[in-house]
Amino acid sequence: MQFFASSHPRLATVQSRQRVVAAAIDFTQGTALAPQQYERALLDLFVRGFLTIDQVMERLTPYATHPKRG
Repeated sequence: MQFFASSHPRLATVQSRQRVVAAAIDFTQGTALAPQQYERALLDLFVRGFLTIDQVMERLTPYATHPKRG
């Protein structure tokens, strides 16, 4: 796997990405927005620096429900 450094200076370290992801998981705990196994796996790759947040979002897009436009 290729390592991707975050382009956002506040997300440049593993520790800073861990804090952001942990806060997001805590915030969504017990709700329908809580990350499932696949989403947690992608977040883990982000925290470890193997994916950017944009790459995580690209991989999640096919799984998102988009409202139909009428």
